[in-house]
Amino acid sequence: MSSLDKMLEVLDLFSETRSAVTAEQVAEELSLSRATAYRYLTTLTKSGLLSPGAGSSWVLGGRVIILDRLMRMSDPLLTEAKAEIAVMHDQVNGVLLLCSFYGDKVLCIHQHRTSSSAITSYTRGRPMPLFRGATSRIILAHLPPYQLRNLVLHRHDEIEAAGLGNNWETFRDRLAGIRKRGYEVGLGEVDAGMVGVAAPIFRGKAIAACLSAVVTDDEFKRVGAEVLAQVVMRAAQAIGQRITPPDVKGNAVAPSGFPSTRGIAQPART
Repeated sequence: MSSLDKMLEVLDLFSETRSAVTAEQVAEELSLSRATAYRYLTTLTKSGLLSPGAGSSWVLGGRVIILDRLMRMSDPLLTEAKAEIAVMHDQVNGVLLLCSFYGDKVLCIHQHRTSSSAITSYTRGRPMPLFRGATSRIILAHLPPYQLRNLVLHRHDEIEAAGLGNNWETFRDRLAGIRKRGYEVGLGEVDAGMVGVAAPIFRGKAIAACLSAVVTDDEFKRVGAEVLAQVVMRAAQAIGQRITPPDVKGNAVAPSGFPSTRGIAQPART
């Protein structure tokens, strides 16, 4: 690992339960000398990614806010998906979540609410449980085998606790079933009394993100899993076509194996 990689690991020390870090904490948790920890903190402060906090601590800096604004304005996935999600406003009575991933984190990057009765605790920027909920599992199901094998190797207990299997073969088969179905459902796994239905968004043949509809138990029973899933899959497919670069003929590259959504029913709003 390069010194630059190590320095950027300082940013990973921040979380919802830790808003500030000290040089001593950085040195201990990243196995650095105190002099190196101070040097990293100073460099990150000069870049605006960190700022001096109370006492001898550091907090996230103003440049993070600037970068977040630029991402909201220019991220192709976000800008293209917003248009398609707006079309869904009258089709889903709940909350629509656009979720992406990096490394081993799945996180919400956009939320669109269509009902005041639907509640989700996962707003923009909050990482979701990697092995629980429809959103995370639909992304897991489309990751390359080598990434999944690494997860089994290093996070076996979490996978087993989530009911995804106690060995590679069971885990692989469980995710293959999700891929074949084309969507995933999570019943109260993340927020009690809420149901999530998620479908993958492809950029070409690779998973890029997912779209999830979160509704109350009563709404899920009223509409039905299949109808709600088809609405989400159709929108996810349309977003994928929007973000996939055209080929030399000017046509969008179609995702491989994505289920057809022609002639599907639409849920009625009440």
